Amino acid sequence: MKKNCEIAEEIRPCQTTGGRQLYHFRNKTGQVQIAEYNVFPGIWLTFKDAHIRSFEYPTNYPENLLEITHCREGRLEYEAGERFFYLGKGDLSIHRSEGSRATLHCPTRCYHGLSLIIDLEAAPYCASCLLADVEVKPQVLADKFCPEGGHFIMRSTPQLGHIFSELYSVPSHIRRGYFKVKALELLLFLAGVEPAASQEKRQACTRAQLSLAREVLAYVREHKGERLTTRQLAAPFQVSEDQLRRCFTG
Repeated sequence: MKKNCEIAEEIRPCQTTGGRQLYHFRNKTGQVQIAEYNVFPGIWLTFKDAHIRSFEYPTNYPENLLEITHCREGRLEYEAGERFFYLGKGDLSIHRSEGSRATLHCPTRCYHGLSLIIDLEAAPYCASCLLADVEVKPQVLADKFCPEGGHFIMRSTPQLGHIFSELYSVPSHIRRGYFKVKALELLLFLAGVEPAASQEKRQACTRAQLSLAREVLAYVREHKGERLTTRQLAAPFQVSEDQLRRCFTG
C-alpha cells in the first residue's frame, strides 16, 4: 500500500500494561489509538479508535499477515493495487496485509473496529494444538480466502454481529482468556464459510473511480452554497451522470 502525504510520522508505543500494548498517533488530520493484545503466539487482536484521515501500522508489524477486520462504526478504506475496498458498519474483510507498510484510510475521519491479525510464519500451524477438536489451520484459511492476493468481504449479518459484539465489552479480569476463546470461535466460524459468499466486487472501486469521486468532492467544496445537480457536477469532468453515481455508490 502506498504512502499518504498526510502521514508525517510513525505510530509509536505509548504504554504497556497487563498484556496490552497501546499505540498513539496524531497528525494534522486527527488522531488514532491502537490497543494490541497478544492472544496466541503469532496471533493478536488490535482495537482501533480512529478520528483521522490516514494512518499506518506500527513499524514492528511483520510482513505476510492474514488480517480479519471488523468495522463496528464509521468507514474504513484500504488499497489493494488498482482497487480500493470499503468497510461499513458491521462488515468483515479478510486479506493479506503488508505489515508496517500498510496504510489505512478513514474517508469520514471515523473508524472504530478490530482486527484479528495472524503472522503466518509465527502462528501455530493448526489450532487443534490450542484447543482439542478445533481443526483450523491459519495458512489454509489464507489460501482459501486470499488466493493469489485476493480479498474476501462479507456484509453485516446477525452471526457476525454476535461474534464481534462480545469482543468490544469484556471485563478486564477475564479479558485475556476471553479473547482466546473468541479468537478460536471466529476462526472456526470462518472455516465453515465458503469463499463464494464474498461480496468483494460490490465493495470495491477502481483507482479511476476513487480519483473522480475525490475530484468532484473538491469541486463541491469550492462551490459551497450552490445547489448543484448531478448533471451540473458531471459536465466539468466529462462523464455521464451514471458514471458519477457509480463512483459515489462505491
